[in-house]
Amino acid sequence: MYPLSATQTLEHGSSTDPVTGETQAYEEHWTDLPINSTSASQTKMCVVLRLDATAQGVRGVVVRLGGWCQGVLVKGSDVTVERWEFVEGEGDGEWKRRVRIGDAFLPCAVTWKEGEVQVGGLVKYFDFVWGVEEVVEWRDI
Repeated sequence: MYPLSATQTLEHGSSTDPVTGETQAYEEHWTDLPINSTSASQTKMCVVLRLDATAQGVRGVVVRLGGWCQGVLVKGSDVTVERWEFVEGEGDGEWKRRVRIGDAFLPCAVTWKEGEVQVGGLVKYFDFVWGVEEVVEWRDI
């Protein structure tokens, strides 16, 4: 990781290509964004859901941090990805899906429904059961 500025970082490394099995170099450019509140109480949230059904060839993760939520589901060779953003507007604002690739369903919406998830709980979503690994709420001082 190489800092480029106060909010930007260049990541350089290598990883194994899952198709060829060969190690390849990569670079990624990261930009830090503020963690925004999505509630009238001005608290901020982090929620992590995980699906690990390796016997069925399925695994996934959904992570919500502030006003962003991203999910990935891998089922065999099929991959589904979603990214949601909280957009402020009239009233309380709303969540809008910005990216969707693939055909499976991801339980992103449950992460922004207050009181729906608790650490150690389960979320049944279509054919799969996701475990709730993290729910953290905080307020900046």
